[in-house]
Amino acid sequence: MLPTKLSLTAARHCGISMALWPRSAPYTTRYIDSYVLAVTLYGFYIFMCHTPPLSTGSNAVGQFIAGGGDKCPFRKMLRTDVYFHYFQPVPLARLREVFRDLWGISLSSVPLLRSIRFVAEQLAPVTESIRVALQTEPVVSTDETGMRVMRHLYGFHTVSTPLLTCLFAHPKRGRDAIDAMDILPHRTGTTVHDGLPTYDAYPGTQARCNAHHGRELTAVTEATDTARSAGAAQARQDALRARYDLLIRTGLAENPAVDLPPGRRRWPAPSFTRNLLERLDTKRDEVLCFLTDLTIPFDNNLAERDLRMAKVRQKVSGTFRTEEGATRFAAVRGYLSTARKQGQSMFAVLRSPIEGEPWQPLR
Repeated sequence: MLPTKLSLTAARHCGISMALWPRSAPYTTRYIDSYVLAVTLYGFYIFMCHTPPLSTGSNAVGQFIAGGGDKCPFRKMLRTDVYFHYFQPVPLARLREVFRDLWGISLSSVPLLRSIRFVAEQLAPVTESIRVALQTEPVVSTDETGMRVMRHLYGFHTVSTPLLTCLFAHPKRGRDAIDAMDILPHRTGTTVHDGLPTYDAYPGTQARCNAHHGRELTAVTEATDTARSAGAAQARQDALRARYDLLIRTGLAENPAVDLPPGRRRWPAPSFTRNLLERLDTKRDEVLCFLTDLTIPFDNNLAERDLRMAKVRQKVSGTFRTEEGATRFAAVRGYLSTARKQGQSMFAVLRSPIEGEPWQPLR
């Protein structure tokens, strides 16, 4: 895309006119304005001093505009690269095609990666403020999933509320990652999760995701075709604790524990149905806490939705090639998810870190 405007800055030297001084060819850099689809060519001259008595051979050098220079195309170019790459998410190769097809600009991956890295670095204080805010929220949802990073399986963890999202990438999936994320160890409120036993070790009230229980009950119903399992699913919908107790006792009676067969030293593994009924029985307070506290959601689908685009990114791009790339993705994606929850324009919140003042979320 050819420049549509030329802007040259003057050099200053000793307060003496440099109109007749020898000068070099202009040093230029392009600034791509995404909103008016225009390119401004900024530049300056270098003058050689030959004015007595200051004829010392020193040079007077002009300056690029503030924020310009060799970083100008990377800092102020289209916010489209970060938006498409992290929010939509479009691979770098296809993002280069977008620039070429829409604006006639042929870019390598380097300027795109530099602008993405710059935005991620500017978001560090915002990510920290979100993390601290989540420590004191009364109710949060949390979830985790595996992601491929450098051919290794990393853990992507999220802690979410209707207004805040924190994503975190870690080489481990479990307690090491949760401790490094440094949110759950400080909480005293309610944490809704999918039943991973690791969460039970952390302070605060634990609540189980009943969407998971519903899917498991559906699987039991389809596998065993029993009316009792379908009744348990209906009990979840009716929210009748007495009915729940009755169905659990009936289910345990119909699926008794397996006795040790004669001549065998090892107990056979209990059935899937028996395991599910025992978990619903022993963790009933965590399963049914949404009945007595209406601020606790029925499930942790909020956290699952915040993780979904990470899985989409993996399906599109296959893997993260570096740990730094996975960490940047988690930071930017958490920032954009929080902004979308609070009704912000994606381009506006991407412009603010480029200008050095990242948008700060409300609690």
